[in-house]
Amino acid sequence: MQRRAFLLSAFCLLLLFSCSYVFTSRAQNSNETVKYYRSIEVAPGDTLWDIAGDYTSVEYKDRYAYIDEVKKLNHLTSDQISAGEFLTVPYYDVP
Repeated sequence: MQRRAFLLSAFCLLLLFSCSYVFTSRAQNSNETVKYYRSIEVAPGDTLWDIAGDYTSVEYKDRYAYIDEVKKLNHLTSDQISAGEFLTVPYYDVP
């Protein structure tokens, strides 16, 4: 009888630790951000620096790194953009 009680207690403890691990890992994952992409229309007077100011987040080292990614995504060879142009810009958000 004591052995059965011991095994039941051990099983309950194992179940408790397993559940706490699952819930803890889910809570940590809920804070993770996901990279998304959005198409924006360049407004008159907009610069890549302005756009980077709107969309740069902690995932980027700085605005320059963000601008480099935008230029690569849109096959831009210079920093020149024109009003009415559409650009694909990355941004991070919690799903």
